[in-house]
Amino acid sequence: MATYEMLTHYLAGRRENELILSLDKIEEIIGSPLPVTARKRPQYWANVVKDEQRSPPNRAARKAGYQAFLIPSLQQVRFLKSQN
Repeated sequence: MATYEMLTHYLAGRRENELILSLDKIEEIIGSPLPVTARKRPQYWANVVKDEQRSPPNRAARKAGYQAFLIPSLQQVRFLKSQN
């Protein structure tokens, strides 16, 4: 998960309830390329209940208090502040 700690740090510093980041911006934040599945499969960003089933970038978003939703056609991820 170390790769995604910078994403957690970036998101934790934001005050917006909704934030949309391009996949390129996320790669810039984490300092490495995302896997191909992160660009094409919404399931990679899925907000599942069990932590062990979450992907590393989703865990990073959740740790910062956000849920993540891939918008594949725009190559963006929508982050929404969790309500819990």
